[in-house]
Amino acid sequence: MKVTYFYRPKIISAFSIETVFSTISNALKGQIDIKEYYCSQKLKRFASLFEAWKYQGDINHITGDIYLLAFGLKKGKTIITVHDIGYYENNLKGIKKYIFGLLWYKLPMKRVSAITTISTFTKNKLINHFNIPSNKINVIFNPAPSDFQIFQKQFMEVSS
Repeated sequence: MKVTYFYRPKIISAFSIETVFSTISNALKGQIDIKEYYCSQKLKRFASLFEAWKYQGDINHITGDIYLLAFGLKKGKTIITVHDIGYYENNLKGIKKYIFGLLWYKLPMKRVSAITTISTFTKNKLINHFNIPSNKINVIFNPAPSDFQIFQKQFMEVSS
């Protein structure tokens, strides 16, 4: 089985999504064939929509922030992971918010076979904002990378 991960364009200072999925890929090594596709930068993103078709696998997994690719992938073979909807909620208003919500979230999520979120909080946001059926959304918490360590922190009591 071939799984293709579709990533947002590489951002020099941000690797969190790639780190999460590399942890998953390492755990599945030898069990499935994993391929990766990195979307084009912003102005060329529509080119990625058409190019993505050539790179799809038996399962296509849009790992976040490039949900438009769902229009260029097979409907029954595609999964979307949503990490948050903060930009939609905090930065947009009026018709811009409506169009963005429709094209970035509602229509792509209607088109895919499954949606995963990293928290129940994000799942509830998708249900409330975009009327996505709850049974289409599965919460899968991010895995901790192998170098993750827990540190106990002591807090000082502040007197008032």
